[in-house]
Amino acid sequence: LDQADLLIKRLARQQLTEVQQAEWQLARATIQQKQGDYSQLLQLLNFKPWWKLPNEQWKDYYSLRADAYQSLNQPFEANRQLVAFSQYASSAEQREISSRIWMNFGSYSEYELTSLQTEPSEDVLDGWL
Repeated sequence: LDQADLLIKRLARQQLTEVQQAEWQLARATIQQKQGDYSQLLQLLNFKPWWKLPNEQWKDYYSLRADAYQSLNQPFEANRQLVAFSQYASSAEQREISSRIWMNFGSYSEYELTSLQTEPSEDVLDGWL
């Protein structure tokens, strides 16, 4: 991990395309994940919504963020990421994502579920509630 961290620091000084910046962020986030530093992962992993990226990078982005929120015991935030991930996922992946979303909502009481709030743009997540 030390060599990977050194390489990532070198890359930080380079002029990178959006795809390269995304890959750089994913690499840094993966290191944070391996170190168990999920809060730092979430701070470092912030793609710009206007970036034109391959679907695989968006999938990796939302998957890492969902796993981090899950590890931080924030299932509703994990579900936000999983819903976003699902728009890039295959049918098989979507079934797995659906199972995770149900499992996460299952960790809430009925009262807690009714207190969860979605954003106006989160129609799919609101539908799950």
